[in-house]
Amino acid sequence: MNSLLLQLPFRATVLSTLLALLFIVMGTMTRILDLSVETGAYSVSIMSLVVVVFRIPVVTAILFRSNEINVAASREEERERKREIELKEALARRMVLRNKRENLSVSASAIPIPSLSNALPTIEC
Repeated sequence: MNSLLLQLPFRATVLSTLLALLFIVMGTMTRILDLSVETGAYSVSIMSLVVVVFRIPVVTAILFRSNEINVAASREEERERKREIELKEALARRMVLRNKRENLSVSASAIPIPSLSNALPTIEC
């Protein structure tokens, strides 16, 4: 799960780096093409608007996707935790029932059962 949490900053860093490279390329192109300062400023401002318009939906999509992955992982962990608790409770109930059965069998064997041969009178014919 920790790797899922680290994906978002990594993706955001890659996205920001790529967009910064676009600015560098744009600035270099204005100098190579020998454009005026005014044209360069317009192109950089238009590029910054395009970057903002592009970056916000992409980062939002990455955030929601990562959030869905984290929620699914959390649900799976919670389901596993509840399963473990239920298994422990079932084992405890089984042990209690086993102890009750052993106590009943011990107490039943402690009751003396009279022998039938001693209880019946002997009759001679």
